[in-house]
Order: sequence, then C-alpha cells, then structure tokens
Amino acid sequence: MLCPSESPFHNLKCLKLECPNCGIQKLKRHLEVEKSSLKNVVNWSRWEANKETKKKMIVFKNGSLEDLIAEFLKDTETFSMDLFNAQWQHKEFVDMKTNPGIGTCVSVMDFAENYRCLLQDEIQSAHWSYSQVTLHPVVNYYKCQGCNKTVTDVVAIVSDDLVHDTHAVSVFADRVFQHLQAKSYTFERIVQWTDGCGAQYKCKDAFHDLHSLKKMANRVERNFFGSRHGKNACDGESAVIKRTITQAVKARRVIVQSAAHFFAYCKTHLVKPDFNDGQCEHYRRDFIFVTTADISRSEVKDDFVTVKGTRTFHSIKSVGPLAIQTRSLSCFCHGCENDNGSLCFNDTHVDPWKHVEIKVKRKAKKDGASSFPVLEEGPGQGVSGDDLTGDYLTTISCFSQFQKYRTSNPLCCFRDFKPEKFVNSEFPSSKWIGLTSKSLNDSGLDIATNEWNFIFFCRFSKSCK
Repeated sequence: MLCPSESPFHNLKCLKLECPNCGIQKLKRHLEVEKSSLKNVVNWSRWEANKETKKKMIVFKNGSLEDLIAEFLKDTETFSMDLFNAQWQHKEFVDMKTNPGIGTCVSVMDFAENYRCLLQDEIQSAHWSYSQVTLHPVVNYYKCQGCNKTVTDVVAIVSDDLVHDTHAVSVFADRVFQHLQAKSYTFERIVQWTDGCGAQYKCKDAFHDLHSLKKMANRVERNFFGSRHGKNACDGESAVIKRTITQAVKARRVIVQSAAHFFAYCKTHLVKPDFNDGQCEHYRRDFIFVTTADISRSEVKDDFVTVKGTRTFHSIKSVGPLAIQTRSLSCFCHGCENDNGSLCFNDTHVDPWKHVEIKVKRKAKKDGASSFPVLEEGPGQGVSGDDLTGDYLTTISCFSQFQKYRTSNPLCCFRDFKPEKFVNSEFPSSKWIGLTSKSLNDSGLDIATNEWNFIFFCRFSKSCK
C-alpha cells in the first residue's frame, strides 16, 4: 500500500496518503474487478456505533460489491497513520523506560477493570449484590540510587471510589509521588505514559491538573500511547494482583467483601520491598489506599475551553498553571533532550513543540460559589443569555449520584422531578449540578413530607429556549 522504505518508518507523505505513487489509489487498483461484477449483491458485517447509546455493535449489511469496496477504502484512509503513531510511541516508550536518565521518573498508569468482590461460599442473593474495587497501578521506572540500574517500582492504588475521572487521576498521581518522596526518592523530571482516554488523562481538565505535579518535579510531561494500542505493564500488574486474590478467595484463605479487605490482603501478601537481606531489589511493589472522601468533586472549579487538536496530541508538557506545550509525537532523541526539541534528529516525522494557553470559559468564585446566572423557579423555566448550549438532559439515576456530578454550563431549572421514573436510564455523558431550596436526605426525599419534590438544574439547549 505504501512506497518501500529503507528506514524503520515510512515517509510522512506516504503515511498521510499525500504521495501520488502509493496509498488508497494503489489499493484501489489492486481491488479492481470487472465492471459487471461491481453490481453483484454481497453481504458483510462491520462494527458501528449505535445512534442512541453510542455503543459499538456488529452491524450486518447488504449491498453491491462496489459499496463494499468504497466502504473498505474509506476505513483504510487513517490506518497507516494510526499504525505509525502506535509503533512510534511504543518505540519511544521502550527507549525511555530502558534508560530513564538520572533524576527522571518514567511512570505508566492505567485503570484496571474493576475487581468484583466474590465469595467462594456466597448465598444466592449475594450474587446479585456485590461490591467493586477500583485498581489503578502506576509502574515507575528510575535509576537505582545504589547501583545505577533501572528500577521497576509498582505503586498500585486501591480505592472504593468507582468514578474513573480526572479528579481520581489527579489524586492518585499526587499520592504516588508523595509515596516515592517519603522513601527519599526525588526527581527533577516526571514523564508519564497513559492511554488516550478523554475522561481520565487526555482532556482540558487533565492538562490543567498536570501542573499540580510541579511541586514534585521541575519538569512534568505526559505522553500517550497510540489510539487503541495502550496495553502496557499496568495490565500485567493488575492481572497478577487480581488473579492472586481470586485464587486466595477460591481457596478460602481470605474473604474480600470491600476495597479495604482487598487492600489489606495486598499489603500483607503482595508487597515487594526495596531491600532483601541488605541487597537492593530492582523490582518493587507497594499499595496505597484512597477512599472516596479523599477525592473531592464538590468544589467548584474553573470551566476551561477545550484545547483545539486534543485528539492529535501524543505528547504534552506543563509550562505553567494555564499553559502547556504540545507535540503530535513523542521524541527523546539527543537533540530533544538537550536542546528542547530545537535540534530534533527526527524532525522528518516529529513536529516542533507548540505553545498552547488553556483558556478559562467560566471562572469559579473564590468563596466557593459558582458564577452561574440567576435562575427562576418553576416548571420548564430557563435562563437568559447568548451562550446557552449543550444537550437537553432529562435522565438521572439517583440523588446521591446526582450530587456527585457538577458542571459550569448554563443551566435550566425544573420542579417536582420524580427520579424513580429514571432509575434504570443510562447516565448521559454530560455532567450535572443539583441545587435545592428544600431540606433533603441522601435519597432526595423531602425530610418534612417524605415526598420527591426538589428543584434541579440540567444543561440548557437551544431546543428548550
């Protein structure tokens, strides 16, 4: 499909399908068939997002051979660049973790699939009501202070907080480096590697939170693996931890019914110390427990403008509270490491650093109150303004979950909402803020009347003006 290349990576023009000698046209010529055959009816299947839930599902299709070829060619347009990004990022990661440099900590982090607390001899009802545990391993690579070899230091976060978002990631990262500092490890530079999940690591809030690590190191960077190629050492660590506990549960050596039980077993049986019989260990493992109360989501924060081109970034670094530098690809060549990228040896594929300001759309007030417009009470009444945007959302699962989510988007006010009608509805991707003029308990019931009767606000859209 692409022109032959003597180097490990193809020419950038070929990868971007800008070369006249290769690319889609070359593939199209390879798939040429007789014109009479193009009208033949064929069946095929593909993965497509459901319009309502956005969930990818297998869709069976029926059409002409010409339609199938056209669909196939369209899907291959981004294939070469996606594969190149994944291979390049993996190469840079391997080079960096193998030789992290003195004073540098290379950290790989990722959420594992939640652990489901099961019992070997559980009763029937326990099968339908179980607890979950959040597991977030952080694998750190740095030079050993004793012998200068590379150390693999795993710090696994265990938590009863099940919301995998930027708030949790920020707290987890802080706790990990506080843990390393407590062991007298100090770093001048932190280089993080994550997948490109927009809800956790790769978004405007995550970029802003990256600056908080500046108190741990002078230079803080975050790099992203290629899209859908984020498998890393964290997956192996989480698999080992969960398998060990599952086997212990099945052997009736332990009962794990909560995140606290999970953490206690890990601290007792899975910790690998820094030293063994006076000898330095280069593979270490420890655990940190973070509770839901440790992760604050109630404080009102500034609402930032989405950074343009976020999905194309594979490398960023914090240069200020509201400033980052971005790059399409990571590079740790001698020129980038010593001249800040001005003399990059891979400039045929890697672009220069670009300075980006993180703009504030809505400023949070210092007293903790948000700067929302004044709202009128009453059914369906909204707010005035020129910036009323977003989706008109009318689903909510429960008041306790309702309280967790907050947004600084313009709001619309409704009254006498009955949440029990929407308990089984899927929670939308947008976030909520709940306010009330009545005294409510945790279930959302009026303490005085024990009835569902409170004011809530949702995002306002043009369709409900």
